[in-house]
Amino acid sequence: MVDSQPGKCDDTFVYLPDIEQNAIVIYDYRKNDSWRIKHNYFHFEPTLTLFNIAGVRFHWEDGVFGLALSKVNPDGYRTMYFHPLASSQEFMLSTRILQNRTLCDDPESFYDVELLGSKGPDSQASSSFLDPSTGILYFTQLSKNGVACWNSVTNAKKFSPETIALIAQDDKELIFPNEVKVDSNGDLWVLSNRVPLFSFQKLDPSEINYRIFKTSAKSLYKGTVCDPEYKG
Repeated sequence: MVDSQPGKCDDTFVYLPDIEQNAIVIYDYRKNDSWRIKHNYFHFEPTLTLFNIAGVRFHWEDGVFGLALSKVNPDGYRTMYFHPLASSQEFMLSTRILQNRTLCDDPESFYDVELLGSKGPDSQASSSFLDPSTGILYFTQLSKNGVACWNSVTNAKKFSPETIALIAQDDKELIFPNEVKVDSNGDLWVLSNRVPLFSFQKLDPSEINYRIFKTSAKSLYKGTVCDPEYKG
């Protein structure tokens, strides 16, 4: 995840999730230096390490995986939303912590990482992306073969199954949606790749196993709880 601002390229930071060591690695471009931060919230949930996707049962203990950045806040930093892959929880922290090596090592910074809420049952997610133009957070739904969203503006810290919408779902074409992005035109891009079949069984070469989808993000969230104009 690259954190940069126009006209300030030398102040770019890069955040890399380390799913096995339950850590986030931070790279400071200006200083050409890197360090890492660890936290209990980067760990998997033991009860959510079992997956059943496309008829394939498997066990994964992947920690922090999906990272998403808000637009720049008034204090000059962004909010990072993150989750472990084998988890239903979503968390948040300020990049003010990440960009300061001393704060990353400070035990008191433990309390600056916040639990946002739960996505609900069978809601493990891989990647996520926050569209700065709408404040909508998009994230994959591995066990549901779909993509969901949550509005960080209209629902602020109200993060729960009631404020989350499953906006795309397909048990054939969206098996293991592993990447999601929104471009500057407002189009949502999703990559699915059937990783469980590749890793634990065998891909059928006569079938389409890798797909790239593109559609208007608004066409998916319109009328849902993620819609900025949603009235309830």
